[in-house]
Amino acid sequence: MVNPRCLLLGVAMALLAACQPRPALRADHALAPAAPGADSLVRLQVRADCRGCLVPSGATLEVLLIVDADSDMPRVIADERFSVPRDLPFDFILRHDPRLVPAGAELAMRASLRDAAGRLRLLTGQRITVDSGAGGIVHLALKRYEPAGP
Repeated sequence: MVNPRCLLLGVAMALLAACQPRPALRADHALAPAAPGADSLVRLQVRADCRGCLVPSGATLEVLLIVDADSDMPRVIADERFSVPRDLPFDFILRHDPRLVPAGAELAMRASLRDAAGRLRLLTGQRITVDSGAGGIVHLALKRYEPAGP
């Protein structure tokens, strides 16, 4: 039989651990590989923002990491979707396998934000070049989507 004091202590420790704040993004760790033995993925710290934009309820941000985006055969090496809170900026980590990036290849990032009905609301106005050796936070400047007129 389990001692009630030990059980109570275990529950209290679990509650305290769950209440700890998430660590803030730090630019000096933006491209650090995962801890040894965890995996060999590179972690890119990314901040999506849009000045004066409102995020609709239930919005989803899709982010693509592309190798050689300007070539005839670009390849998506990371594709993630995130549920976005009502406020921007939105910070997240995008992971990718460095073995998928040939030496000398260029990395680029594109992003789009869709509302709960799937309608495009925000997107990156241009390709965002990613320097995988520079560290720092990748900034995605989102702009309102305005469909072309007739």
